[in-house]
Amino acid sequence: MSAPRQYSWHVDAAERTARAEFKDRELSLEKVARRLRISRRHLARLFRSEVGVPFHSFAIGLRMEGAAAALLEDLNRPVKHVALEFGSRDTASFDRDFRSHKGTTPTLWRQAFWPPGI
Repeated sequence: MSAPRQYSWHVDAAERTARAEFKDRELSLEKVARRLRISRRHLARLFRSEVGVPFHSFAIGLRMEGAAAALLEDLNRPVKHVALEFGSRDTASFDRDFRSHKGTTPTLWRQAFWPPGI
């Protein structure tokens, strides 16, 4: 088994912030960089170099994983409510991000997994 990946302090802090605040639609690399007292550009380079994806893509991935789970937890909950909870400004951008991340729409995602056991 390989050892856990070691990131620089700034990248580790940025990743922890993203994981803790991924539902916040105001979460941005600029906001995190200000908090860490590092330039946005430098943090962007470090993050992409060490994690392998841009910060924005990482945050969207966290949101879409959370949203995918939420969509299956309550079938009566409208997709729009899930979209808003997970930081999307509207259903169109949520659908686009979800499709890009999961390869299907939120509605088809639900249909593929529900009802359980069938």
